[in-house]
Order: sequence, then structure tokens, then C-alpha cells
Amino acid sequence: MIHRFAFPTTIHFGAGARALVVEHLKAQGIKRPLIVTDRGIAPLPMLKSFIADLPG
Repeated sequence: MIHRFAFPTTIHFGAGARALVVEHLKAQGIKRPLIVTDRGIAPLPMLKSFIADLPG
């Protein structure tokens, strides 16, 4: 049996790219995004700042 999985994606990176996430979520109608992380990243100020900018 042959299976195919295609997952086209666009990756934005560089200074200020994080700010584009909120615009993208709004354009997609996403109001409560799921953030998956680990114990090492979860307490970082960068992540807390990112989450504060998200809708929901």
C-alpha cells in the first residue's frame, strides 16, 4: 500500500517575524491557538511575551 502525506507550509523568520503570527491567526480565524512546548522553554520570558500577544 502506498501512502502520501503532503503538508505545504510557509516559514517566516528573522527580526520581527514573531509579530506576524497574530496576523496569520486572525486571517485564519483562529481564536484559541494551542501552544506545545517543553519544560525548558515554558518558563522563558520570550514564550510568556509571545503568549501575551496571542488572541484567546
